[in-house]
Amino acid sequence: MSRVAVLGSRAEAAPIADVLSALGHDVAIIERNSDFVSRLQVVAPNAAFLADGDRSGRVQGLLELLGIPYTHSG
Repeated sequence: MSRVAVLGSRAEAAPIADVLSALGHDVAIIERNSDFVSRLQVVAPNAAFLADGDRSGRVQGLLELLGIPYTHSG
């Protein structure tokens, strides 16, 4: 089973997390706040789903540095 981090606000991430969980994934919602990076490291996901639509590239760059593959709905 894979561990997937869904990144975004709880309101944005919850529906996506529900579907991924129903498909058998171990899911953690991680909100982008002051402990975002440490939470991401603790969860140590196999993949991340960007739920918040941020296209700045900062989160994507961080995920690439950490070696975490990611995707989004767009």
